[in-house]
Amino acid sequence: MNPYFGEQKTPKNPFTEMYARSQPTKKRGSFFGGMARFVLLIFIGAFFGGIGVAAQGYIFFNQGLPSIEKLKTHVPPTVTEFYGSKGEIIGEFAHQRRYVLTIDQIPKLLQEAFIAAEDKNFPIHGGVDTEAIVRAAKRNLTAGTLGQGGSTITQQLAKNLLVGGEKKFVRKIKEAILATRIERALTKEEILCLYLNEIYLGSNAYGVEAAARTYFDKGVKDLTLAECAMLAGLPKAPSSYSPKRNLQEALKRRAYVLERMRQDGYIKTEEEFEIAKNEQPHISTRTNPYLRAAPDFVEHVRRYVEKKYGTDTLYKEGLHVYTTVDLDMTKKAQNAMEEGLRELDKRQGYRGPLRTMNVKTMMEFLEEKTRSMDAPLKFGQITEGVVTQIDAENIYVRMGSYVQGGNRKEYVGQIKIDPNPKWWVRQPYMRAELRTRNFASGDLPFQVGDLILVRITDPNEKRRDLYLKKYGKTDPEMKNYKEYTEDMVSYFPLEVEQEPIAQAALMFRENRTGQIRVMLGGYGSDSQFNRAVQARRQAGSSFKPVIYAAALNKGFTCSDIILDSPLALSVPGTGEVWRPKNYRGGFQGPVTFRDSIVKSRNIPTIKILQQIGIEHTKGYARKLGYTSPMVENLTLALGSTNVTLEEQVNAYSVFPNRGYYVPGISVTKIIDRNGKVLEEHDLPVFVDDPAQSDLPALQKVSHSTMRTTGGDGDIPDRGAPLVKRRIDEGTAYIMSSLLQGVIKEGTATVLKKIVGRPDIAGKTGTTNENVDAWFVGFSPDYTCGVWVGFDTEISLGDSETGGHAAAPIWGYFMREALRNVPVKEFAPPGTVEFRKIDPRTGLLTSSSEGVPEVFKVGSGPAQIEPRLIKGSRWDHSGSDLDQF
Repeated sequence: MNPYFGEQKTPKNPFTEMYARSQPTKKRGSFFGGMARFVLLIFIGAFFGGIGVAAQGYIFFNQGLPSIEKLKTHVPPTVTEFYGSKGEIIGEFAHQRRYVLTIDQIPKLLQEAFIAAEDKNFPIHGGVDTEAIVRAAKRNLTAGTLGQGGSTITQQLAKNLLVGGEKKFVRKIKEAILATRIERALTKEEILCLYLNEIYLGSNAYGVEAAARTYFDKGVKDLTLAECAMLAGLPKAPSSYSPKRNLQEALKRRAYVLERMRQDGYIKTEEEFEIAKNEQPHISTRTNPYLRAAPDFVEHVRRYVEKKYGTDTLYKEGLHVYTTVDLDMTKKAQNAMEEGLRELDKRQGYRGPLRTMNVKTMMEFLEEKTRSMDAPLKFGQITEGVVTQIDAENIYVRMGSYVQGGNRKEYVGQIKIDPNPKWWVRQPYMRAELRTRNFASGDLPFQVGDLILVRITDPNEKRRDLYLKKYGKTDPEMKNYKEYTEDMVSYFPLEVEQEPIAQAALMFRENRTGQIRVMLGGYGSDSQFNRAVQARRQAGSSFKPVIYAAALNKGFTCSDIILDSPLALSVPGTGEVWRPKNYRGGFQGPVTFRDSIVKSRNIPTIKILQQIGIEHTKGYARKLGYTSPMVENLTLALGSTNVTLEEQVNAYSVFPNRGYYVPGISVTKIIDRNGKVLEEHDLPVFVDDPAQSDLPALQKVSHSTMRTTGGDGDIPDRGAPLVKRRIDEGTAYIMSSLLQGVIKEGTATVLKKIVGRPDIAGKTGTTNENVDAWFVGFSPDYTCGVWVGFDTEISLGDSETGGHAAAPIWGYFMREALRNVPVKEFAPPGTVEFRKIDPRTGLLTSSSEGVPEVFKVGSGPAQIEPRLIKGSRWDHSGSDLDQF
């Protein structure tokens, strides 16, 4: 069914009475009436003589004309809209930006404005306005051009929807024929509704609703008379009369339309006319602030929708796509990522200026920056500045001026040269092609003319010092200090900044629902490459939880003793020997299973993998949701497999989810333009026993996880996904406990200070040469992962581990994400028990030095002897080789 109108009714013209009231009464004189009849009699013979020719012409042009029925079934392309989790519009996709309205949704004043501007006789003509054609012909003859048209609204509709862009003469004839047919088939309301929804009004706005949003940031229902007139002036030349591109011409055109409306009786009073004529336009200069708030997430969803439903459906069919993204959380994640990357960048060292300018170029730069500065600079803001002077104590930087109301405030600042070495005087570790200037360590890397980035710091202390230095003798009590600070040149202390060149990705999701709340595919928004879902990088030690969970499944316990000692492995087919090392070298001797993962010991992890087997571990990784290919050797224990951040986050969420795997989702519902639900992802319900998967849904849902739907009892929502447990509940809880230890006393203790709460757990990851840094962690309700690195395999720098480069970003974000979330313990299931052990031996103990440890029920240690892994050795000689 046509979206503009439903079933056809008897044609009715609601505009005729309105038009008749608006037109002045014409007096007919008897002389002129007689002359008209005389002329008609003279030419009547010629008319009938040519009627045969006209008939032949009509038959010729009538051939191949499209059916008017096409208009009755016309479905216009319209905008697909993406919505955030709180209902914000976060994305729009369309070849033609159009929002379809019914005629009742279009204000009468706006309809009248278009009639006055485009087709004053629209209410009474039958599709072709002979009066307008004669009027246009006279103007064309006078001007000596063919500029004036005379097409009616109905003809324009025929051109846009039925005829297309044929040669002008042929097209005009076809337009006229089709226009008369359209007038017989559709009512005036239906014709005008089609026209006002289809007409192109510039800036990719098709139809009046899109134009109102584009130019005035409001819907048509809120337009003023002056705004209606401005929109009505656009069809003649949308680019030339665009208020965004040529406001003065748009105002002239608006005045013309208002005058036509007054002459045609649509503006009733002189006061109404004067108010509209003098109204100051408020043209929208901004875009929807939400449209660029989560670009990586929106692009991820766009690809999903396009792949599933096709390009035409995405860009033409006006889908409503409801997503899971939380824009508030996304902003917090962006801030955390920027803070962490800037800290990393400073540790990597200063690379040099953006460029170096001569005096002339410096002045041109400062003048241009002054012209483009639309707001005063703020404390904490990062901006460009040019070095203008260097002395023994300071580097002086100018940042342009802000001009308002004839007052000019110049921004000048200084960078203090501290006796203690700053980060920016260290030689960057990275290779030369990433630097813009080479300098020796300890040298001052600046010179006059350097364009650099600076951060404006709190100026209060510096301002007081400057004031006392200048006015201390006359105003020692600083009584006029406030006035002085308002009028003075803005003189700021500055800190050197530079844009980070390392990249990062972050993903944050709910554990039980799988809903992805944040997805950052990189730092900045220029790249189309989403590192959260598209990049496969070595996982490093962040893959170790898979090894340890698989080992718990094989019967290992947290108190098992593993020997951290030299290991030599032969590499099949090469004759080479692999001698793996721990991250900082050295060996700890006997260590517990817990200590091995908490301290991320490599050698014990390899020995565990030897015992449980590579195939078992790969199968376990698949249970946790990993789909990437796995390596087939013992380097798997050190995370040599390439995985995505999305895989990591989904896998880690299984632990706080008590063993249930809930895949991440980014879309909750998709509805087409007619309100039909194309897909809907309800909240999952959890199946207690995977063996029950073939039972009817109501029989296999745990009563403890059913959700009330408002009926007589607790039943799962129709269509809710049934989620199976992938690993046993005891293993999931023990892994949560082990990974809490990583933060309490392991490789991520920095998070104790940053986040400052006990209900978090996770694991760091670092690859060879510090190329990739990871931290993936969770709370009982949320899982978040962070990756940091370069797109090419370049080292992040010495000591830039997962705990140093990635964990702080995770912490800065999770601190804000969990700020209003009460502390919540990881609840132990009934399948585990706690025993006190001696961490040196792994034996049960009653000593005060014992520590509580968690075990699956019945698997705790005896008090007789330590449990050594079968096959482990206290000594490994280079000649006693295990198989790689």
